[in-house]
Amino acid sequence: MTQSQYPQNADQPPQPSAQVPLNSPGYPAPYPTYPAPTPYPGYPAFAPNYPPNYPTLAPPKEYPVPPARLTPLIWLIALVALTAVAVALALGGAFALPAAPAAFGTTAYHNSLATADGDWTLQNGAGAQCSYANGGLDAVVTSDTGIAPVCHLNGQSVGDFRLSVVVLPQAPLNYQLEPAIFVHGTLAILFNPGAGAFAVYSDNEPSPLYTGYTDQWHTSDQASNTVVIQSQRGIYTIALNGAQLYQGNFGGATVQAVGSVALGAWVPISLGTTSAEAAYGDLALTTP
Repeated sequence: MTQSQYPQNADQPPQPSAQVPLNSPGYPAPYPTYPAPTPYPGYPAFAPNYPPNYPTLAPPKEYPVPPARLTPLIWLIALVALTAVAVALALGGAFALPAAPAAFGTTAYHNSLATADGDWTLQNGAGAQCSYANGGLDAVVTSDTGIAPVCHLNGQSVGDFRLSVVVLPQAPLNYQLEPAIFVHGTLAILFNPGAGAFAVYSDNEPSPLYTGYTDQWHTSDQASNTVVIQSQRGIYTIALNGAQLYQGNFGGATVQAVGSVALGAWVPISLGTTSAEAAYGDLALTTP
């Protein structure tokens, strides 16, 4: 029975009698023939280039952002940017610290401090003493003395200067490590390595000229630390292990511009003991 012998479905459109060959490149003819598609009633006809030629959609209309929504958006973007900057600074803060100042050209004094060289006056009293011990100049003070310059460098009264000194490790000491370095005769730079705190005092002021905190101290009690203090044209710089901790003039405070150099220790009230100690080595003093 041929296709024309079958009754056509009344729900479908009549099928044409013409047969359209489907040609595929690269394959020999003839091919089976199939009836060409005929549109159903009520639907648009297919375009000659299949797929169907549907109507083109118009691009979406753009509306301006209302000011009431634009302002919060700007603040949100600003907050995100500021947060990113704050996180970057927090993560890289330690790397962003300025470096310690370089030595001046003239060496006024340099010694390892491991043995006596005759250039130091060593104080020995009931509340404070200085001696060659624990690998260098060792200063011990009691709470009765408080802050004491007990190791005095002789014959050096300097104006502009750079002092570099190694604070020897805590491990061999008998008491808590609490270094105190004295410059210009009246200025004391006190360090509390356990808390990361440091402070600057003048002998004519009961309150500190400056207080700060740092994480640059080595945490091992077997490690030494290097402190650098510089004064140049009234500007003081304090550095620890190559990183600058402070630079300024202490808020314009009046300090003595020329004076001696000394080493010592101090007893913080919070320490809870009656004595503190600090040992020093490899001190270099240079001037412009």
